[in-house]
Amino acid sequence: MVGAFLIGIMSLALLMIRELCVYNETFSKIIGSFIASLVVISSGVFTSTFIYIITAFFYNPIPVKIDTIFAYPIVGGYAPKETSNGKNGVKPFKLIDVALDDGSTTTISRYGTLKANWRSKEPSLVFDATISLFEGCYAPYKFPKAKHSILLNDIKQLDIWFDEGPADFNTINTQNNEGRMYLDQLKPALFSIERETTSKSLNFIQSIDKNSRLTISNTNDHSAFYMTAPIVDTKGKTIIESNRTLIIRTDKQVIKAKVSLPQNLSPTKKVKCSAISTKKAFSKEKFTLENGINVGAHVRIKANAIKKNLINLDPLSETIISGTAGLISFKGLNENSFMHGSQGYIKFIRFKGNIQLLKVDGIQSNINVFDRYYAFGDFNGSYETNAQLRIVGQAKILSKENRRMNPTKWEKLEWEARTILISIFSALVIFLCSPIISRLKSNAPFQ
Repeated sequence: MVGAFLIGIMSLALLMIRELCVYNETFSKIIGSFIASLVVISSGVFTSTFIYIITAFFYNPIPVKIDTIFAYPIVGGYAPKETSNGKNGVKPFKLIDVALDDGSTTTISRYGTLKANWRSKEPSLVFDATISLFEGCYAPYKFPKAKHSILLNDIKQLDIWFDEGPADFNTINTQNNEGRMYLDQLKPALFSIERETTSKSLNFIQSIDKNSRLTISNTNDHSAFYMTAPIVDTKGKTIIESNRTLIIRTDKQVIKAKVSLPQNLSPTKKVKCSAISTKKAFSKEKFTLENGINVGAHVRIKANAIKKNLINLDPLSETIISGTAGLISFKGLNENSFMHGSQGYIKFIRFKGNIQLLKVDGIQSNINVFDRYYAFGDFNGSYETNAQLRIVGQAKILSKENRRMNPTKWEKLEWEARTILISIFSALVIFLCSPIISRLKSNAPFQ
């Protein structure tokens, strides 16, 4: 109704303008027609611009500044914002960027190729690696005495992986862990964070994609981890045997072993964590499990004491874990291990849970642990004291339980200002409509 009325008024106004220009005695009819055409075109441009401005004024949400601090537990998702060369020294946000400590464990689960690449970072330093195989072992890992481990001497790099199929990577706590651990993730990811009530340490779970990488940099002379893979797979509702091959490659040699289950495996046989004769397995390049349906390789790497002649605070070695999509979990992270103050860019964040602070344009919002929030825009993520995650920035879109929290320019005005604008607009409409109403009352035809 309103649109039809406005179109009618506009059409009548243009007819009156045309009549005034074409039949004006001041200039010729041709010039009058030309002026009338210009007026019509200008009116169209003006009307389109006016409609755009009015629509944006009433319906287009304006960005808001948000400042939120998470207590825990919290669940949600985020998307880091990729920047070129780290604008102002700020790079994409890392949910995990912590100092290594003795109490935490890390588990990466992927379905596909999971690969751990260890490298010496100091040219003058070489390492020795001890490899021990086990079967039927599950977290928390308490390994029995190893059986005939193999020693790989004087190495500067080591890669270890299973062939295609599900696999896990687990950090193994060693004394005096020193260094840094961080997760590079550029694709959107889901996450959950909780704080343990007794130790106050933090537990993280996050989805990872095929391009994500976990980097563990050690400043001490030793590191250890455990790679494990099941020897079964699922086909529909049926569990089937799936032989796996373990491959280890150093800068000096490549060794591998194919793992299989025994024939006529009894489904009632008790699984037992036990050691495998490692030397025998790799010398024959195959072995059969006896007490479990999974196999694991315990890798311990230590600097060669004879050739070690360097004391340095820089990383001495680095392990990079990569592969296909999956999940990564961190347990027992000390709140003091987080990189306080370091920032990273985020372009999307959603969250639900225990929110300590949520300010929108400087005003504290009402918070409910069951409400879900979504925000698109430009944000900085960082960790405050007590490892509290803080998100600060400008939200182009902010919603709570699918209800928009960004005000429009009209909604942001006080009622006094709205009343003044309505009065001015009404007076302007009456003023412009008066000549049209008078022309219609005359009942004279348009020329």
